[in-house]
Amino acid sequence: MIRLTIQSPDLPSRVVVLDQPLVAVGRNARADVVLTGDDRVSWNHMVIEKRTEGYVVRDLGSLNRTVVNKQEIDEHRLRTGDVIEVGAHRIEFQDMQPLLPPKRPAADGAAVPRWVAWAGPVVLILFLLQVLLLVAQVAAWMPGPGEVPEPVPLPEDREAVDLVALEANLRDLRSRVTVTEGRLDAWEAGGRAGPDDLHRRLDGLEEEVRAIRARLGQQGASHPDDEP
Repeated sequence: MIRLTIQSPDLPSRVVVLDQPLVAVGRNARADVVLTGDDRVSWNHMVIEKRTEGYVVRDLGSLNRTVVNKQEIDEHRLRTGDVIEVGAHRIEFQDMQPLLPPKRPAADGAAVPRWVAWAGPVVLILFLLQVLLLVAQVAAWMPGPGEVPEPVPLPEDREAVDLVALEANLRDLRSRVTVTEGRLDAWEAGGRAGPDDLHRRLDGLEEEVRAIRARLGQQGASHPDDEP
């Protein structure tokens, strides 16, 4: 968008605001800016073009030329404050684009809610709090300096329990052998176990008892501080 302040002979000053890529200037009644009352102005005298780098004034081969800031030009890059002279007419150029607020670039998607922007830091803080809580729990479980953890109670020695049971069974068997030794011949005749079999079983039980006692004795020797 441009603003042209036009001063013509014997006419009051006028302002023209245009927002188009090409502005035609001349005596032609169909021009965008019509300049009358001066034969030095050509029918199609000049144009003001909007290009990528800005606005440019270009002379259209007029007989009396176009003057910008007191210099004849064929083409000139316009800046705010430049004065264009066409015959007796004086045109002051002003680029209004810098005066307008800049357009915000269109967003690719919808605006991100504020809570989404805060979600990342909040999640990180919660994670750090959980790590600190876990470290505190581990520190509470570990014994402090100079503290001795209580010994874990060991289960009762199964071999000692087995030894008591075997000794009881052994005494019971010996008493039964003494009482029933007279009846063994009758049992053997009936197809049952004879005295030799029972004695072999008793001998086997005695060997097991001795082996268990030997193991218990070795365990006691390996722990001399234990009370008997």
